[in-house]
Amino acid sequence: MILKISKKMGLLLFTGAVLLMPLLNASAEGIEPVPNALEKIYMTMLQEEGYIPKLLEEHEGILFKYEGGSYIIRVSENDPETFFVLYPAFWPIESEVERVKVYSKLDYVNYNVSVAKFFISKDSVSGSVELYIANPNNIKPVFNRIMKSIQKGTAMFINAMKE
Repeated sequence: MILKISKKMGLLLFTGAVLLMPLLNASAEGIEPVPNALEKIYMTMLQEEGYIPKLLEEHEGILFKYEGGSYIIRVSENDPETFFVLYPAFWPIESEVERVKVYSKLDYVNYNVSVAKFFISKDSVSGSVELYIANPNNIKPVFNRIMKSIQKGTAMFINAMKE
């Protein structure tokens, strides 16, 4: 049985295939997702500051390196006035005895470091800064200070753990 397709139907099928091909190739070839408007703001800011941002799959955040560590800016289009930077799993917790020590040192660090907060997530310690901002474009002037706050808390925690 041979199907006859009109020129109009053939053109429609061809156009549909051409339009869908990039989407199919994107998942097959591992091409990064297209950033939304808020992600573009933060990715541009990171590039202007000299970082190489990478948009994570399914818009889970923007990954970038800072002084040897991997950080993630979490972005929510539903809440563009919240800015959240995560320094995930920088200290593994290797025993229950160590976990007890970690809790006491985290209390000390969280009391002594402004803005950055440190916490246990599964079997590791992570740090973060979460802020309310009036405009996402306003983060650039304080971004370096945000990162220094996380670095200060990280160093304080590591030194406290060595005591």
